[in-house]
Amino acid sequence: MDDLKFSEFISLLKNQLEQPLPGEMAQFKMAPVSRKTRDVALKLHPNPKNSAILVLLYPQNSKIKTVLMERNANKGVHSKQISFPGGRVESQDKNLMATALREFEEEVGVPQQKITTIGELTQLFIPPSGYLVNPFVGYVDFEPVFIPEEKEVADLIFPTIDELADTENLKTGTFLSGISGIIVKAPYYRLHEKQVWGATAMIISELNAIIENIKSLHQ
Repeated sequence: MDDLKFSEFISLLKNQLEQPLPGEMAQFKMAPVSRKTRDVALKLHPNPKNSAILVLLYPQNSKIKTVLMERNANKGVHSKQISFPGGRVESQDKNLMATALREFEEEVGVPQQKITTIGELTQLFIPPSGYLVNPFVGYVDFEPVFIPEEKEVADLIFPTIDELADTENLKTGTFLSGISGIIVKAPYYRLHEKQVWGATAMIISELNAIIENIKSLHQ
């Protein structure tokens, strides 16, 4: 995407997000083996906990980048996993977008008033934690200063969107799923020496499908 100005890319992406989304078909290219569809999973877990994450895009020189965080080691089901910044809905949040922006600021320090949201990706359910994740997409037109929240964030990584889409970074491995320690086989992205799998990989997969549409339209 180096031939597109950042503002042009954002405009094209916003337009794509207003169209029917690639949805679960794109997500499931990176789903763990035996993962159930969202509708089936929600029948088994009829009272999910709402949460929201933010995919932030920003320019760095001629590149377009995003940010992922490695969670600190803890007793939770997502200990040490790589995710987009985000979290559960709190009582003060007026809507899911507010949740995504608040959590983003709390976890990586970018003021929410600086961020412009341009759309949403497809909801997905995470069985081990019982969260229904609502992914939002936003941008800033400058390179932000990131301040990770020490209690929650072990590390930040900053892949370009070209790295997300690079098939050389596609791998398959085995992972411990949830606090029960079930071993699952899953595809993952190898990004900056980190293994990005599960819901985060599925969100990236749908984003990649949308960016591929943009590339095909721009050719």
